[in-house]
Amino acid sequence: MKKVIWKFTLRDTGRNDIDVPHGAQFLNCQVQGERACIWMLVDPTAPKEARKFDIIATGEEVPGDMKYLATFLSYGGMLVWHLFGY
Repeated sequence: MKKVIWKFTLRDTGRNDIDVPHGAQFLNCQVQGERACIWMLVDPTAPKEARKFDIIATGEEVPGDMKYLATFLSYGGMLVWHLFGY
C-alpha cells in the first residue's frame, strides 16, 4: 500500500466536512497564506469517507464527541484556534 501526504484547506471557523481516503492519518494543522490547512497521510487508492473537523476559538464551547488534534495561530499570532476532529 502506497502512502502519500495530502493537504486539505479548511474554512475559517466552524465545521468542516471533508472526504478523505479511508484510514487517513492526521499529521498537522497550520496556516498557509491566509487559510488553515491540514496535512494527512493517506492511501490514495482507498475509498473515501467523510471526516469532520471543527475549528474552535479560545473561549468557545468544545464539542464533547470530538478529539483534540492541534492548536494553531493566525493573523501573525493575534488569534489562537484549536482543531478538533473525528
